[in-house]
Amino acid sequence: MTPVLLSDGQDADHLSEGMCYLRQQIEWFTATAADVAARGKKGGPTKVLPGSVGMRCVHCAHLPPERQANGSSTFPRRIGLVHQAVRNWQRYHLSKCPVMPEEVRTT
Repeated sequence: MTPVLLSDGQDADHLSEGMCYLRQQIEWFTATAADVAARGKKGGPTKVLPGSVGMRCVHCAHLPPERQANGSSTFPRRIGLVHQAVRNWQRYHLSKCPVMPEEVRTT
């Protein structure tokens, strides 16, 4: 699966401006074996398998896992947890991402 932005053209019809902006900083992706192995090293949940769909920061996704700040990716277990996953990303990753442009972080 090619990564796809979490946001879409209808976000503004249903979400606040701030939530729309956050969703533009996150993408859907499919976990590879390397993603699963790196997640295990960081102490994350081990139930993620290759092919699992997750969400990750568009700014640091290209970095090796050891250079990504905590919370850069997550694998919500069900669609109802996506909103909470975005909020957690905002709370734990947004201020610590090593490559996020400052204008994105402070907007």
